[in-house]
Amino acid sequence: MLTAFSTVDSVVNSLRAQVIDYLQKPVDADYLVATIERALERRERLIAEQQVKKAATEWRKTFDTIPDPIMLVDPSFRIVRVNRAAADNLGLSFQQVLGRTCCELIHQQADPPEYCPLRGLMSNGQVHRLETRLDRFGGDFLLTHSALYDGDKPAGAVVILHDLTERKEMELKLLQSEKLAAVGQLAAGVAHEINNPLSFIMTNLGQLGKYSSALQSMIAEAGKLVRASGSQE
Repeated sequence: MLTAFSTVDSVVNSLRAQVIDYLQKPVDADYLVATIERALERRERLIAEQQVKKAATEWRKTFDTIPDPIMLVDPSFRIVRVNRAAADNLGLSFQQVLGRTCCELIHQQADPPEYCPLRGLMSNGQVHRLETRLDRFGGDFLLTHSALYDGDKPAGAVVILHDLTERKEMELKLLQSEKLAAVGQLAAGVAHEINNPLSFIMTNLGQLGKYSSALQSMIAEAGKLVRASGSQE
């Protein structure tokens, strides 16, 4: 603040307003230039801080809009950050989740299971995927583990849980439908094999009746001839 008249109140008000400096005329030119440079540096710093805060807020909002639960864990498998979907699925607040191990919250056990992909991830940095049943979440999930690097070495991991429950249920229903269709085809084939002889018999019953009538006529005629021959003797 630059003024020609200085009072105690003006100084106090300037300090409360967080001014860079308080200058009273006449002002040394070099000191004025230095003050302006400090003011510009502070302005640039404030702009940078605002941009960082804005970027952090946007990142947090984006992170929380992702529907899949996401956890960021450190090398000791402790959770350092989660999105809203993870907290909601766990039924816990952010504060209740942070600092606890992912094996405790995901697998409900104190130590990582033998098949835990994080074991290999921390050593080789390769992405690991695992389909498994998670009772804590009440369904089947695809767990994807990707490394977070500090330089060339993994310094943590991102764990994404993608819900496969609906897909698994659809696959089971499809499998059952295919089994029913196979049973239906088998039943149709058996019925066809049974119907073939029956169809042959039904088709030829009329002709068989004609043959039977003709045979009976022949037998009757033969009987007449036999009786006639006997009466002549």
